[in-house]
Amino acid sequence: FIGCFIDNKINHEFNFYSAHSSGDIISPLLCQQSCHLMGFELASIESRIFCFCQRIKTISLTKTFNENCYQYVCPGDKNFFCGSDSAILIYSTSVFIKQLNAQVSYELNKMYTLNVFTEGQSKYLFTRNNLGVVSSYNKLNTSSLIILQNFFSNALKSFELIASNDENMSDVVDLIVPVSLVNTNNKLEKLSVDCPAYISIEEYLRCDIQIYGKLSNTELLILHNDDTVESLFTPDPVMNFYGTRVPSNLIESQILTTILSQNVFYLISDSQVKIDSLLRSFEIYSYDQFSINLHVFEFVDLLKKTETNGSYNCSSTFNKFKNFCDNTNLNLANILNATYNIKKTYTLSLKKGYNIFYDSDLDNSNFINLKTGWSIAIEALTSGRLVIDNTSKTTDFSLTKFPNSNLVVPLNMKILTGINIEHYQIINNFKSFKTIGNKIVKFQIRNKNSLEILSEVIKNLTVVSPIKNLAIFPFSRSCSVNRSCQYMARVNMGSHIQYTWIFSNFSTIYTEQNLTSFSFPMTGNFTIKLIARNNISIQITEIKYQINEGLRELVLHSGNLDVSTSITNKTARFLFRIKSVQEYMCLLNFGDSINYLNFNESFFDNNNMFINRTYTKSGVYYVSLTCSQNIDQLTFRFIHLVQDEITGLSLIERGIDLSIVFFRIGFRLITGSEASVSVFINSILNNETSFNKTSLIGYSGLLVNNGQTRMINVTIKAFNLVSSMEITSFFEIGSEIIEPELVLPKGVNYDIYEFTSKPINYTIRIKKGSNVKIDFFFGTEKDLTPTLSRIFIGSWMNDYVGSYTHLEPGDYLIRVKITNAFSDFDIYKSISFISRVDNLNCYPKPGFVLLKFSRAYVEFKIKNIGNTHPGSKATLKFWPGDQRNLTFGPFLLGMDKYENKIPFSYTYTQLGSYRPVLFIQNELGGKFFQLDVMVISSSVDDMYVVVRPSRSLLVNQNFQFYKRRSNGGQLALIRLH
Repeated sequence: FIGCFIDNKINHEFNFYSAHSSGDIISPLLCQQSCHLMGFELASIESRIFCFCQRIKTISLTKTFNENCYQYVCPGDKNFFCGSDSAILIYSTSVFIKQLNAQVSYELNKMYTLNVFTEGQSKYLFTRNNLGVVSSYNKLNTSSLIILQNFFSNALKSFELIASNDENMSDVVDLIVPVSLVNTNNKLEKLSVDCPAYISIEEYLRCDIQIYGKLSNTELLILHNDDTVESLFTPDPVMNFYGTRVPSNLIESQILTTILSQNVFYLISDSQVKIDSLLRSFEIYSYDQFSINLHVFEFVDLLKKTETNGSYNCSSTFNKFKNFCDNTNLNLANILNATYNIKKTYTLSLKKGYNIFYDSDLDNSNFINLKTGWSIAIEALTSGRLVIDNTSKTTDFSLTKFPNSNLVVPLNMKILTGINIEHYQIINNFKSFKTIGNKIVKFQIRNKNSLEILSEVIKNLTVVSPIKNLAIFPFSRSCSVNRSCQYMARVNMGSHIQYTWIFSNFSTIYTEQNLTSFSFPMTGNFTIKLIARNNISIQITEIKYQINEGLRELVLHSGNLDVSTSITNKTARFLFRIKSVQEYMCLLNFGDSINYLNFNESFFDNNNMFINRTYTKSGVYYVSLTCSQNIDQLTFRFIHLVQDEITGLSLIERGIDLSIVFFRIGFRLITGSEASVSVFINSILNNETSFNKTSLIGYSGLLVNNGQTRMINVTIKAFNLVSSMEITSFFEIGSEIIEPELVLPKGVNYDIYEFTSKPINYTIRIKKGSNVKIDFFFGTEKDLTPTLSRIFIGSWMNDYVGSYTHLEPGDYLIRVKITNAFSDFDIYKSISFISRVDNLNCYPKPGFVLLKFSRAYVEFKIKNIGNTHPGSKATLKFWPGDQRNLTFGPFLLGMDKYENKIPFSYTYTQLGSYRPVLFIQNELGGKFFQLDVMVISSSVDDMYVVVRPSRSLLVNQNFQFYKRRSNGGQLALIRLH
């Protein structure tokens, strides 16, 4: 078989059509034989049913992948493909495998004899299975050959017979033979299950399951502790290849050899086994015929290597899903410092060229178990050469010898050796877990027919939540020096977490709790680093943290007293002080509510500020203020008293009747809590005073009336921590006032009196009463303060006579208020003081008034003469003195100081002289006034002009006009020309 090529349908190289081998009978062997018999060098199969031949061996078509020719299965032999619509299969006819006497099925690990018949000349015959393992056989001297083939693995699906004219499988023809394996010896040697000890709650459980032995008709069961069961088919075996495989296209020009020294162990490159397996075959390319020992050994020290963060174990940390060991620190230095133990040794005889040894050739037990971490070395028993890999085209080879041993490591040199190991392996997604915690999973190999459990493995695992969004939350944005400050680690998700806290260069703390504390020995800004890890994840975060000197001198107080106080429903101002150099937070509990106070150093340092609070109820409040910077904390506690303000202090009664012998003086408050009251009677403290703080009513001690009318001077003082009030009053012992009266002398006319400089007398008469107080208001007061007050202690005996002088004439309302503890009277009298009209005068005296537009207005004013007061309560009558001379009035004449308040006027309509008459009178008399008034014409308003001639003039003609008054009189003559 030469290969698969892209078909060029326009420039077709294969022009001879082999009709007798095409159609429904076509197969690669039939097309090859047909073209060979007709003398052609090449044969091709196209589009499933066409066979073409060609004489020239040169092919100009473009080669492509063999899979591109697998579109159609050959109609004549279903085991082969016959090209596609765009690609053709090309075969050589010089040599080909004509026939193979093969069986339908083969047993595992059994050697079979196969007869091969070839056509043409070929020097060598090779076999290569689907696992890539190559076997070589003797040179072909005849057209038939008996070969031996071992089917050593369940993973074998087919093998390929290769006929070649050289040892390097160049110019090959081949035949692919399918393999069907049966296992008559169903024997389970071992069930190995490798599951992670920890699994994320977000992931499916993935386990590496390995089966050792020969299995058929079995199933794998996975049983979970929540009673769910999964059933899996036992898989085909997996082949792992170690060492440096012998390439199938090795040619003479690439061969380099190395001479092996006797009694030296040469470590095979990449031979460390990474998973427990079965050794199925070993292949090596030798340039000489000689004997070797194959040593299987274990590096003891590499199985457990101490590191900074724990122990290294390649067996447990090998990632089965990536095929490498998780530890990256394993290097040549680690190997050279390790010790080793030889586990098995096999002696092999090598022939020149390709050599392959099956497990049956190595061990009679037919079951060679290789453990994880084992390696393989070669020891030459006789001198010989082995072929080495030359793909790097370097000759810089050297050997590094282990200390105190005969084991060496070839550097930059890989001996062509292939180590083929096999294991049954299942890597699957079995189950996702919804909850974290410890879980139990059972793995069972069971016979499908008998349901017999052939093997069982129990695994314990822990479902863990991965760490997400790690953050550090200190209890405050800063902390104080030499204080144990607390820090909290927070994650949005995560379980089974171990925390590593790194506090700058001072300390490292390991904990499984998310809380820790640390005391910084100095002030400054420091880095706090937190590493959170569990078995499936790791996260790292850090913060900058400030350490300051701390909090000092905390004070909170309201009021001016030693105790903190305030008034109900009024703003209490709490003075707040603290000394700090950094940001801090305070929690202020007023006793009925809580305030959070956040302060920044740029505004508050050694604070002195007021915090306002209004209490709506009186009482005792326990106030506390706690200021903190992380763990650094100060607390100030005190009692704050809220009291109602004292208002409305007054006596309940102002006195008692003279007939009562024993009495108390009562008083009350409108508001006031926790009040204390002191009562002074005639300046002496009454020690028997009582006060009810609920009803706000109190009484003095018991007093005795001696039967005499009198007045007691009472002073009451009420106070609490927030307010005080004091009243002084008289408490009377007497009787009520009966028939009080104000008596005034008779005036000019009832309550009208002539205004003089002399006072007016008045008399207060009371039929009965005691301890009378009289307040006089004479109508001249500017406020509610009486002009005169009198108190008459004892029983009323005689009339009280007094006098008062009014300084101005006018109308006055006199009020007399007569009171005692039992009665309250107000007496009102209206009086008027008037003056005579003799000293009045009237204006204008004979004067001129202009007549304007036929109207002349005359305004009359009344004035007094000298410094005497003018008349009051006077009336005015007026006769204008014109032709009608009607009577006008009487009008009330009001005077304001020296002039009447409202002037009066009269209008004349004609020019002339008039003598108006005025008559003014009041209760004290009257007076006539006769005035002279001349009404004259205005010089402009009553004038008009007459021009003669009136219509037209001749040139140089004279004319004249007259200015005349409206009454017909000529005032002037003006001539113009």
